[in-house]
Amino acid sequence: MGTAGAPDTARRAEASGWPGAADGPELAFAGLAQQAALLRSREVSARELVELSLERIEVSQPRLNAFRVICAEAALTAADQADAQLRGDGDANAPLLGVPVAIKDDVDLAGHSTPSAAAERSRPAARTRSWCGD
Repeated sequence: MGTAGAPDTARRAEASGWPGAADGPELAFAGLAQQAALLRSREVSARELVELSLERIEVSQPRLNAFRVICAEAALTAADQADAQLRGDGDANAPLLGVPVAIKDDVDLAGHSTPSAAAERSRPAARTRSWCGD
């Protein structure tokens, strides 16, 4: 969108009422690459990004019901670990370190069902990594 879209993004951010919008569109509506750049430049911490994401989920979840499982504590713990690593030398092989992500319900997570919109596939995954710290 470039600079031509910046005023529109700022207007949407201000009008949205979403948590973080007061911090400016750079943070409230930053994409993946921009969040990674902000983390690398230490303009924002992974914990701040996760807290903002969790606030936005809390606001939207009653209306959208977009998340089946929310692993808030595990996400905050992972963010703190990412921040510690980023304060060091970072990891050039992990360019998205610290960027919050949502995992779609068709990806197996240990201890959580993988419905993929089908009831017969809703058994908990047993042998995959648990992103929720279970």
